[in-house]
Order: sequence, then structure tokens, then C-alpha cells
Amino acid sequence: MPDQKPHDLPVSPSIVFSHSVDETSPEIVEQRYPNFLELMSETVYLFIDNFFRLLGVIIVPFIGLIVLGIVIFILFEMALSLSFIGPTPNYPALFIPGIVIIGLVMLIFLWSQIAMLYAVNHLDEKITVFQIYMRSFGKIWSLVFVILLATFTTIGGSVLLIIPGVVISLYSLFAINVQLIEEQNGIMALNRSRLYMSKNFWGVISRVLLFLGCNVVLMMVFAIINALHFFQLPLQIIIFVYEIILPIIWAIFISRNFHALRWLHMGRLPEPSITSQILYWLLALIGLICVIVIGSNTLTFVKLITSQSTFSLSSYFQAISRILNK
Repeated sequence: MPDQKPHDLPVSPSIVFSHSVDETSPEIVEQRYPNFLELMSETVYLFIDNFFRLLGVIIVPFIGLIVLGIVIFILFEMALSLSFIGPTPNYPALFIPGIVIIGLVMLIFLWSQIAMLYAVNHLDEKITVFQIYMRSFGKIWSLVFVILLATFTTIGGSVLLIIPGVVISLYSLFAINVQLIEEQNGIMALNRSRLYMSKNFWGVISRVLLFLGCNVVLMMVFAIINALHFFQLPLQIIIFVYEIILPIIWAIFISRNFHALRWLHMGRLPEPSITSQILYWLLALIGLICVIVIGSNTLTFVKLITSQSTFSLSSYFQAISRILNK
């Protein structure tokens, strides 16, 4: 999707501002990458301004789980009354319904996470919680695919040495935002994220490190107050609430960074080259192979351990040596 024109992008007061040289001169628009304090103030403002909408996004999956639990209970009672299920549970007969229930719970959880990501990336739009969930449903699998590709490319880069894996993971910071805002999928989302990052690499990293540093300092303050046994109950409540809202604040903060970079480089971002796309696919393939190898070795290790009549340290090392000698 090509870069949008300025009037198609959400206006952020900390990203674009204007001033006039004098009363007769035309308005001069200046674009810049906002500093950490500007981004944080905008993040907090958007969080407060959209608090009830974000709260609604959080509450919906719990309502869904409650409704699912009620439906399961009613169906189970009906099955008992119709003698489909005897007094002694038939575990093989319950296997398929169990898998379906687990799948539905996982889908509700996954959908809620995607809905929250969609919400924080569209805070400039006045959309309802229902619209957020309806629009985000069609993006579940494309976002999962982008996340899996980012994971596999990071693992693949780490195999080549640790540093490339770290750099690739940093370059993938805006992949989700690219998918949600620019509707670029798969490798193209990773490549676009890399291009945005490469234009302001140290600027983004410094702001991210400041955010993480503030979080560490705040957690240290909580730990000190807790060690001094001051305000125990209120402190535990504050920490509980903080741990819930922190991922949302983080997602909004990253989203505002992305919006700022879009303003800064709109119309000037080059298209990803074929070479970079091939390289990303190769790294993803290497990462996938590593996951398969590690997974198969883990299963072999578990089988070897569980095959022992009694667990001991010697059996543990024997299992490891068998895997290494395969």
C-alpha cells in the first residue's frame, strides 16, 4: 500500500506543529520526531481519553468466557439428562468436545489480544468496542503470521550469531503496526518495519530504553516500599493495576512512535528490495528448522525420561547423551 497523503494521516499535535514568521507570511509546517516526554505525554493523554473504550476491550473476553462456560454447563446437563454421558465419565468420548472447548478459549484469548492491538493503533478514530472486535477478527491470522515470521527470522538471525538476531528483532518492532495501519502482510510488514527503524534507529532505541528505564525505576520504588512494609494492601492493588495497564501503555507508546515516523517519512520511504525479501524468507526458514529440531529433541528427551521407571540424575544425563549422540 503506498504512503498516504498528509490529509489521510491522523494529526498528532506533538508530531506536527506550525508557526508563522509574521502576520503576512504563509504558514510554515515543521515535521520532527517528538522527544520522549512528548511521546509519553501523548501516550498518557490517549490512554486517559480512551480509557473506557480500552476497558471495554479488556472486559469483552471475560464476558465471552462466562457465556461459553454457561453454554458448556447447559450442554453437559442436557447430555446427562438424555443419558449421552453415563455416571462414569467416558474420557475418549469427551476428547473431541474438550479439544473444541480448548480451541474456543484460545480463539477468544487471541481475538482479544488482536482487538487490543487494533484499538491502540486506531485511537484517533472514534470507533466502538463492537467495531474494534468486528474489524480485528479479519486480521487475526495475518497478524499471527507476521508475529510467527518475526519470531522465526529472529531465531534464524541468532543462529548466524547473537547480534544479527538482536538487530532483526529490533527491526521488527513496528511490524504489527505496519500490518494494522498500512495493511502490509508477512515479509512486507517486516521489511517496512525495518525501513522505518533504519531511518531513525538510535532515536527509536533511545526512546524505548527510556520507557523501559522508567518502568524499572518504578518497579524498584514499589519493591522498596514493599520491603519497608508501608501501605501493603494499597501497594498490592496499585501493582496489580499497573501490571494490567503496562502492556497497553507500551503498545500505545510504540504506536505513537510509528505514527511519528510515518509523518516524518511519508512519501519518501523506498520499496523493500527483492533481495531483502529473499533474505527474510531464508532467515525465517532457518528459524523454522531450528524450532523443529529443538522441538523434536525435546520430545525425545521427555520420552527417554518418562521411559525410566524411576527418575534419577544419572537417567537425566543418559537421556541428554543419547540425544547428543543421535
